[in-house]
This record gives sequence, structure tokens and C-alpha cells, in this order.
Amino acid sequence: MLQNKVEMLRWRDAQKRLSEQFGEHLFSGMGLHEVEAALPAAWALLNYVMVTQKAQLPHITKLRTFGMQRHLFMDRVTVQNLELIQSRTEAGKKGTLFGVLDETRTAMGGRKLKQLIQYPLLDPLRITARLDAVDALFQDRLSREEIRDILGGVYDLERLVGRIVSDYQQPRDLLALKQTLEALSALPSILTHLTGELFVRYQGLFARFSEPGNPYQGVIQLITDAIEDPAPANLRDTGVIRPGFHHELDALIHSFSEVRLWIQNLEASERERTGIKTLKVGYTRVFGYYIEVSNGQLDKVPDNYIRKQTLTNAERFITPELKEKEHVLLTGEEQQKQLEVTIYGQVVAHIVSVIADLQTLASAVAELDCLQAMATVSMRFGYTRPIFTSETGTLKFLGSRHPILERDTEKPFIPNDIVMDKDSRFLLITGPNMAGKSTLMRQVALTVVLAQMGCFVPADSVELCPVDKLFTRIGALDNLYFGQSTFMVEMLETAAILNNATAESLIVLDEVGRGTSTFDGMSLACAISTHLYEKTQARSMFATHYHELTVLADRLPALHNFSMQIQETGDDIVFTHRFVPGPADKSYGIHVAKMAGLPEAIIQDATALLSGFEAEGVHYLRERP
Repeated sequence: MLQNKVEMLRWRDAQKRLSEQFGEHLFSGMGLHEVEAALPAAWALLNYVMVTQKAQLPHITKLRTFGMQRHLFMDRVTVQNLELIQSRTEAGKKGTLFGVLDETRTAMGGRKLKQLIQYPLLDPLRITARLDAVDALFQDRLSREEIRDILGGVYDLERLVGRIVSDYQQPRDLLALKQTLEALSALPSILTHLTGELFVRYQGLFARFSEPGNPYQGVIQLITDAIEDPAPANLRDTGVIRPGFHHELDALIHSFSEVRLWIQNLEASERERTGIKTLKVGYTRVFGYYIEVSNGQLDKVPDNYIRKQTLTNAERFITPELKEKEHVLLTGEEQQKQLEVTIYGQVVAHIVSVIADLQTLASAVAELDCLQAMATVSMRFGYTRPIFTSETGTLKFLGSRHPILERDTEKPFIPNDIVMDKDSRFLLITGPNMAGKSTLMRQVALTVVLAQMGCFVPADSVELCPVDKLFTRIGALDNLYFGQSTFMVEMLETAAILNNATAESLIVLDEVGRGTSTFDGMSLACAISTHLYEKTQARSMFATHYHELTVLADRLPALHNFSMQIQETGDDIVFTHRFVPGPADKSYGIHVAKMAGLPEAIIQDATALLSGFEAEGVHYLRERP
């Protein structure tokens, strides 16, 4: 009972605090009634940022829910196996799907693209809307290039807005905001040439640039009038506010402008008056203004000079009149600095008042940048638009290519046809290592990701029914820190797939069962395949070296054998990388070992052993001379 009361108090406090942050009417309109239990966590996170950053967060204006029911589900293992964002072997984005697609022109577009890759869509209507937008840019190259040129002159609007409303902004951030808005004001005339649901929304948003009193032009005009360009590096320096913007500031600067001119001319007048040609007038923050005379000219120093500082080769002096002028000037400059800070704060306050509009604009620009990037890549590398169907289990990829490998290899990539439907929903793939089994399966998974994120795909044609969950089990890694062997990791990942996949999922399994003894592994592989076929009934691709499993096709009608084609020429083999119907006749492991450079004696011994095993079974090892 007490626990329930504490939880209720936490919930009420969170609701109150969040209402203060977002506004009562805004908060109630965010559609959070279905996730009320999450409100304390949301407030805890927001409060943590406020405390650690020691600042209010006026730029956080929305609280949105995120549900995987709207997105293609991929677990951490799948994201790693497919190298969507980060490669296992390469630094940076090279070798990743993000690296292939990243033709974005802005930093916020790059961040948004990573999000789209990791969270593809599930709803065919939303996918189609995004595909329509990519298609419009794909067809209209001129508009696409104009958009790319404009975005190339755009700063990171999301980060700019965050800095401007915080205590970390500098005057040059305001000038960057102005430049960004000026660049984006050229977009409305271009967007009118593009059709589709998303572009109708963008056209409405960007059309505000031409509306009287719109917030964007207001910000542009305010910064133009108020901030000097180029501006000082930081607000501690004077000269941030443009002359003519603020009458009080102009009057203050004018009041000591004559003093500043007098000091500027002092060096020339004192040289002429004293005859000291090397005399210099300077300023330091510690000692203020001074007159410097070299040691060789000290006999010419007038009586009204008062010694202030002794240097190795010179003496520095002050005069009563210079001291008086210095006081007037420094006092005036300090007043100028304080007034400029006040005026600058008023400019920032106006920008903060339209922060929601700027954030909406930034979000649209990031999305538009992603769309043009996908269209650019699609055009450059011959991608085609995928077609979505409601026919359950359909996956028809003709002339399919691997989006990452075709970019990272100098050799021509061999396209393949992969077809799955209700009568062929389980593909059992055999063939040797290096023949391309894993590559082909990754290729299918990556194509699904591309299609459901609303991008064109590397293929002649693609038709598929949306996948709700994508699982991959590829490669052999251990997790010794947690006491998990390679085989245990393999079984844990397989268990996660079996317990979470549905009939609408796509499952990619590579060499399951290889981490234990032959008969153990074969038994597990057979049982897992049968369960996926009979219970899960998901579209599945299962690559294996257990050729004995190919007989499953005799009793499971929707399971079909496929292999990676091999051409034998004498004792050598050639990998064609072609995906063909029917099982492989052998694994060619010794051939691959020979290609890897194992000593010839070992190759000959292994060949003899293989012949003995094939003829007599494992008993041959006991009887071998």
C-alpha cells in the first residue's frame, strides 16, 4: 500500500514538473495518456540534464513517445552483424550501410540518416510516402542538385538552437543562424516543383518564409540589424552590437569617442613634441595605457612624465592627462560592454521566443537532407524503387546486389535472384566457405532495411511484404568477460530469435551448430530448422555445411535447397558467386585450405584422409596405417 502511495506521489510530481516545462496545454496534447507510467522516468532524465548542465532547457519543447510497433525491429546483434552504422573491421563509416548512403550535406542530416537506418518503417503507407519523396528527387535531378547546393551552406541548425538558448553561445552563433535561415529561404521556390505527401508538408512549412511577419524573416532582420558582421569571437569583447541599432549605446560610444581618438593620436603628437622618434604608446590589461621610451632617449623625457614601469631596454611612463583620459575611456568601455550584454540578451530572448518554429524547421531540413541523400545514391549507383505487397511471405529480389560490397570492391559484383513466398519460405543454403553464402544473406537483409527505410535498392526489381522483425545470426564471437564461450553466444542469440520471431519476420542463420561436436551440431541445426519451419513459419535463410540437412526438403514442401555455384577445373575450383537451386555436392574445404596457402604435405594428407572417411567412415582413422 505504502509503495503504491509513493509511486502515485512520484507520478503527480513528474506530471507537475513536466507541465511546467512544456506548458499545461502542450503537455496534455502530446498523446502521453497511454504511457503515463513513463512520466517519472521522463522527468528524472530532464531533471538530470538541468542539474548537470546547471541550466534551464527552453529549447526542449516536445516530449514524444517512441514505439517499436511502428518500426522494423532489429536487435543489437543484428545491427552489429549487418554493420549498419559501425564496421567491425574499419574505422569510421567505411564498410557500413551508413557509409554507402551518407551523401547528406548537413550534420543534422547525417544524424537523422543514422536514425532512419536503425529504425526502418513498418507501415506500408509511411514507407510509400517516403519512397514517393525519394522518387520525386530521383526524377528531378536539377531540383535535387539545387537542394544539395543550398544545404551545403547550412550550419547545424539543431546544435545552433541548443547553444543559443544556453549559456554557451557566442555572437558568431547568431550570425551562423542568420546565414542558415537566409540559405533556407531559397528552398520554397524549388520545393514547388516536387510532388508527394511529404513535399506538400515541406512546401507548407517553407512557404512561411514569404508570409508577412513570419518568425524566420524576423530573426534574419533582427540579427542583421543588431549584430556586427564579422562579430567578435566572444561576448567579453566590445563591438558586438551594430552601430545604429540602439540609441543609448550609440550615445554612450559617442561620449568617449573623442577620448579614444585623442589616445590614438597621442603617439604621433608626443613624438613631435618631445623629439623622441622611438616613443610608443601602448596598453596592457594589468598596467593600462603607457608611454614607452627606450633607455637611449631617457634624457629627452619631459618633466610631466611619471615613471610607471621599468623594462630591460626601456622605461614606461604615464601623464596626468593620459591617466584622466584612460579613466574616462575604460569606464565608458565597461559601460558599453555591460549595455551590449543587455542588448544581446534581448536579441537572444526574441530568438528563444520562436524556438519551437526553428526546431520544426531544423527537423524538416534534416529529413529533406536524408531524402536527397537517398535519391543521390540511388541515381548514382543504379538503384530501383521497391514495390510493397500485402501478399504474406513475399520476398522477390531480381538482380539483387550487395550495397556495401559493390562499393568497396574493384571487381564487378555478381547479381543474384532470391525469391521467397508461401510455397518457398525456407531456403537451406549449402556450399563451401568463400563461395558467398554469408554475403548473399546479408545482402538480402540489407535490401530489406533499405526498402523499409524508404530508399531505393540495388537490384533490377524488388517486391516484398513488409518484415516486422529482422534477425541475423552470423559469425563466431565469444563473450569471455561474462563466461560465455563461442558456442554459448551462438545458442543465446539463436534462442533470442526463436523466442521473439513471428510469421512476418525474416531470419538469417549462418552455420548454427558448428561450435560443438558434429552430431550434436547437426542435431541442433535440424531441430532449429524444423521449429522455424513448422512453428515460427517465418521467411528464413539457413546456411550450413551439414549437407545431411538437405533431405529435409523431401518432407517439408516449402523448404528448398539452394547453393552457391562452384566450377571445377581439374584440381582447382572457381567461385562464381551465383545463387542456384539445388544442394551443393560437397564443401570443398580442402580446396579453400590450399588457396589459403597451407603446406602441400598437409593438403595431400587431408585429401587422403577425406577419401578414407568417405569410403569407410570414422573407423578409417583407427585402421589407417
